[in-house]
Amino acid sequence: RYSFSTRGVLLIPLEDDMDEGNGQFDDCEVCFYRIDRQTCEKDLEQLLVFVQGQCEEREEETLGAVMFTCCARVEDFFGRSYADVKQFQAVFPSLPLTGIWSNGEIGPLALAESAPEQATRTGNASMQGFTTVFGIFRVPASSAYARRLGLDAL
Repeated sequence: RYSFSTRGVLLIPLEDDMDEGNGQFDDCEVCFYRIDRQTCEKDLEQLLVFVQGQCEEREEETLGAVMFTCCARVEDFFGRSYADVKQFQAVFPSLPLTGIWSNGEIGPLALAESAPEQATRTGNASMQGFTTVFGIFRVPASSAYARRLGLDAL
């Protein structure tokens, strides 16, 4: 039993009687995605631009960010060095960023072709691969302004 979706996703439902003790769970699906440079860049840009707009809309100040990116997301794949870093810097040009390449990123489950609103999900952390996970530190702009003026101690 399997079916294709319009986005080229092959869904293979697992049998209901699988044993949880063996690491196989009820209601699981395996999704295969074709990953290409243009799709990865478009997806990341869409999510970063959404977060930037959300910060502006909510009048939040961004303080800095951390990035955990798959060690396979390198020049061989993107055709340029530090592609994820450069995309981040294009959207947040003055925001400090630090991070590492990793062999498995931990964060909210990455969903291919997800809606931009999914960019700021929390919880349900999982181990994944070929992803970039950002943590962007944000505060309400009024709090940052008060802190600079020393009014937060009052």
